[in-house]
Amino acid sequence: YHAALERSLLARIPSALGRYLKFEAGHPDLNRIPQRYLSSYLVMRLETLSRIRNKALDIKILEMT
Repeated sequence: YHAALERSLLARIPSALGRYLKFEAGHPDLNRIPQRYLSSYLVMRLETLSRIRNKALDIKILEMT
């Protein structure tokens, strides 16, 4: 039930960045999941996921300084 609820919540988020940030908040060990499976689960292309991950990393680095 919990997994189905999470998938339905992610499906309602219209932006790819929003879906990624929501998923990242609940799953801190995203580096263990292959990017192709993660992009498929989040309904986005692999290139889009790569851009979003780089953007999120840049934002985190800026917040640390």
